Amino acid sequence: MLTNDILQYIYAGLFTIAWVFGLYEVEVIASGEPGLSALNVSLAASTLFLLGTVLLLGPLSRLFNRFDWALKYRKELGIMSFFTGFTHVYLVMFPLAPNGPWGLYQARPLSAYPGLEALIVLFVLFAISNRYATLALGAKLWWQIQYWGARLAFALIAFHMIVLKQKIIVSWLIPGNVPMTPGEVHYPPLVIWEAQFVLLILVIRLSELFGVKAARIITIVMSLSVVLMMAWAMFLR
Repeated sequence: MLTNDILQYIYAGLFTIAWVFGLYEVEVIASGEPGLSALNVSLAASTLFLLGTVLLLGPLSRLFNRFDWALKYRKELGIMSFFTGFTHVYLVMFPLAPNGPWGLYQARPLSAYPGLEALIVLFVLFAISNRYATLALGAKLWWQIQYWGARLAFALIAFHMIVLKQKIIVSWLIPGNVPMTPGEVHYPPLVIWEAQFVLLILVIRLSELFGVKAARIITIVMSLSVVLMMAWAMFLR
């Protein structure tokens, strides 16, 4: 009989696998280039989405009772984000590195190093995600490290993504910059989905400053806005 802890890791692992391969398919459709590079992009995006989900579950559960059940998976999803992030960094530094492990860091230090720093933060959170660390650090300090560490890692990943892909993001925001064929669906690259997810998290978390009722309305409106923005990007531009 599997314990609840093991089952939670299994469910979180399956959820992560679904994210990685689902986003891989989206990237392949958008880029038309299957392979290791597309998998690497999906791993990077999955890391952002998983860690962002961890940060979203708190406010969503406070605003809507239907999300209460998912709170227990925050630790497991955070750990999964470390593994997807680690695999992404490994691929960037070795199999996909034409100029050696540190080539990207030398060429794009402003965007590359924050990604590596985020992985280091995630590793620290992973290393202390156990009962022994909780007892050694004390519950209060352990929680503060986890609380602020997750937010720092997410901010570093978001900064890494935006700076690295800023030209692509800007090109999709300005009508006419991306060639479009009338009547065809044009799938935006994953970075566009990531940028909107970052914006969604920022707005939802800030919305709580205005009270529960206002935050609920803002959350619903913002979520619908993201759907509409993606529909605009694919069909209406």
